[in-house]
Amino acid sequence: RMRDQSPPPPSSIPHAPSLALESAGNAALDIGESDSGGGWDDDLDFEGFDVRDMPSTECVSTPEPPPPPPPPTCQPSLNADDNSLAEETRLAEDARLQAEEEARIAEEVRLAEEAHLRAEEEARFEEEARLRAVEEAEEEARLAEKARLAEEARFREEDEAKIAEQARLRAEEEI
Repeated sequence: RMRDQSPPPPSSIPHAPSLALESAGNAALDIGESDSGGGWDDDLDFEGFDVRDMPSTECVSTPEPPPPPPPPTCQPSLNADDNSLAEETRLAEDARLQAEEEARIAEEVRLAEEAHLRAEEEARFEEEARLRAVEEAEEEARLAEKARLAEEARFREEDEAKIAEQARLRAEEEI
């Protein structure tokens, strides 16, 4: 009995790699050509044949699993830029904190200087007030002394006037 001399069409063999199909077809033809009938060998039965059962002629290598990651203490960064960016971020944060600290210290120095200047100004006002009080006290003392001297002069004049009156009265009595 004679069978169809062509291999089954590719559409009837789903998911078959073209190289495997081609190889299977060539093998069948080679076998068939060695037959004296010039066609398919009658002893070969392709009923239930499935190309998927044939070993693949394609070289497929499965990748080896990646090596386990090193311990966290010595694990290198996957991206050097990440380390660089993290370092730049850390440095920027350190610089920002240092600038804030310097600004805080400068503000404390400024406030201390203002307090010192206010204290000096208050001391100057107190000294001026003390000097005014001394001047006023001296002026009051001068005025009091002047008033005392004026009072003494008035008393002397009164005494002199009394003495003069007594002398006049004695003089009148003698006349």
